Amino acid sequence: METTYTGCERRRWDRLPIFVAMFVEWNDDRKRKIVEFATALNIGAGGVLLAVHRRIPAGTDLSIKIPGASVINDIALLDSVNHLQAKVLRVEHRDKAHVVAASFATPLVGNRARAPIVPAETPRSV
Repeated sequence: METTYTGCERRRWDRLPIFVAMFVEWNDDRKRKIVEFATALNIGAGGVLLAVHRRIPAGTDLSIKIPGASVINDIALLDSVNHLQAKVLRVEHRDKAHVVAASFATPLVGNRARAPIVPAETPRSV
């Protein structure tokens, strides 16, 4: 199933279409902590598109942890991230999973956002 978008592109960063395993944590409506193994379908500096089994309502705050090999924990990598805070923007219900679009609380990069789209100048008549 392909999603089509119409209108102006609102994303500030390009997305990478890679699958990444993640642990997603949130509190349900009874304030119980839920932890689920999820798969990122694509990821960008500003957010992530996740496939999860349980329904997560829009507006929910998420804690996302990216597991890594134990040897990585012994190496200090500058600017590397494995724990992110995000908010659910929207949810699409599919047959076997829920697809969740979430925005990171803090972008993964500084001011290297996508250049804004500037419409071409309209020629003036003479």
